[in-house]
Amino acid sequence: MNILLSQTGLVSLQINNVLGGFGLFILGITFLGDGLKEVAGPKIRDYIEKYTSNTVMAIIVGALITGLIQSSSAATVISISLVRAGLMSLKQAIGIAIGANIGTTITSIMVGLKIDQFGLYFVFVGAILFVAASRKRIKDIAFVLFAFGITFLGLTMMGQELALLQNYKFFNDFIDFMSLNPWLAVIGGTFATAIINSSSAFIAIVQKIYAGGGIDLTVVVALVLGSNIGTTITAYLSSIGGTISAKRAALFHTLFNLAGAVIVMIFLGPYTKLVTVVGQSIGATSELQVAIAHLFFNLIFAIAVIPVLPYFMTLLEKLIPGADKQLPRTKLVELNDDIVHSFPEGAMSIAKQGIVQMGDLVLDSIINSQHFLNTEDANEAVMVHEMEETINIIDTQLTTYLLKIVKGSPSEYIAEGYTQYLETIKNYERISDLTTNLADFYALIFENKEKLSPDALEDLNTMYTLLIDIIKRSNNIFKTEDTTQLKALFKDESYLDIIEGKYREKHFQRMAQGICTTKITASIYVDILSTLERMGDHGVNVARFVDSPIKQHSYKKIV
Repeated sequence: MNILLSQTGLVSLQINNVLGGFGLFILGITFLGDGLKEVAGPKIRDYIEKYTSNTVMAIIVGALITGLIQSSSAATVISISLVRAGLMSLKQAIGIAIGANIGTTITSIMVGLKIDQFGLYFVFVGAILFVAASRKRIKDIAFVLFAFGITFLGLTMMGQELALLQNYKFFNDFIDFMSLNPWLAVIGGTFATAIINSSSAFIAIVQKIYAGGGIDLTVVVALVLGSNIGTTITAYLSSIGGTISAKRAALFHTLFNLAGAVIVMIFLGPYTKLVTVVGQSIGATSELQVAIAHLFFNLIFAIAVIPVLPYFMTLLEKLIPGADKQLPRTKLVELNDDIVHSFPEGAMSIAKQGIVQMGDLVLDSIINSQHFLNTEDANEAVMVHEMEETINIIDTQLTTYLLKIVKGSPSEYIAEGYTQYLETIKNYERISDLTTNLADFYALIFENKEKLSPDALEDLNTMYTLLIDIIKRSNNIFKTEDTTQLKALFKDESYLDIIEGKYREKHFQRMAQGICTTKITASIYVDILSTLERMGDHGVNVARFVDSPIKQHSYKKIV
């Protein structure tokens, strides 16, 4: 390495510092995002769902969330999952994507404010806290501080070496060429960002080179525009094979950033002058000037796109026709805390509406898992897992709400309702967990290139048909409180137990006869049958608790 460097005249440029610094920077950004998500927990998803009632709010939330977790893709993925669960419109998800563009500028702003000079202090404090702390919450915060530190430590290492590039003729010739052909700088920025999979990292490199005086501001702006395009490529590639909503959101992100870059490139001279004037007026450092170029681009076009968003939506529908398989669903019922004490009966009614919605999601999840079994369409499995996340959130929200109600009212009616509703919620949540287990079983079969025999597949579909009917009727009994169909429901649940045992025996016979010769499928088929049967038990429990809120254990008398 040293010989080659000597031959090329780069002996004073320490490549190991550049590579090592870049590695620390990328790792730091990744750790920082993971750590902040861990600290914030599921509240990030709650905020996105709750505060995106219109496009402007969606943009603001997208910017704040992305600035917090340092990941525009994470914010976009969460919003798309809410779209597929029917809890957010595609228009709101697009608002999140626009805001995420603004949020990604926070890293370049921090670099511009010279926060990187405190990197080693953050490493020290984070490391000491992480080692000394016993509470998970403190350890999570310490991890964030440590990640913040190594992010800027890596940037400092890298920046010190990159500043030396201006001393080399080949680099100056390259920059002169780019200055005469700024469109090539856009293309270069696009591909460089796509390769390293981080616009924040690429722009930070550009900031350090510009601060060293080795690059012209015109080229900087072109590189930043290219980086904004490049960051959408990975998101677009990740949407391949995804749902219609995911594809439309990814395509919008690409078209939006591409259109913005083209417009700015047409007016590259005036835009560069604007950045220069603003930077000089506030006494900005060179790094901060790059951050201003990045921020202004995203901010201006975020505002400009709002009036024309309906036309963008129409264009997306024409470019990607069709609709998601997941049916639209109304937004989750708002749990009103104001009436918990003054009108607990009304609060219980609101809680019941939420539980009914939870039951509908559980039913949809089961149907999606059956579609996955029969079609091998991975999108169905994705929807099962996303609905499971939503169901877990509903579980937490409803359980907390019911606890507030029962604490504020000593009424026997409220106490019985609390027991019934809590048992219903837990049964729905357990069915959802088991449904994701089924999706994981099927994924394991498909990943190993195995298939179920026709008889085995037919038996599973027979159980699914009966299970779905049981869940539908249980949901209806809970909703209407009409228990006249309980006996028939119990009878069908008993039949589900019987056929589970029968299909288990048939499976063993197929194995003995050499009909079933697969390894993975043969070993987990019995688990699939058992899972479907257990889901039926939990489904019937939903209806049973309408008749008796006190859980019965094998009908034994409690003494």
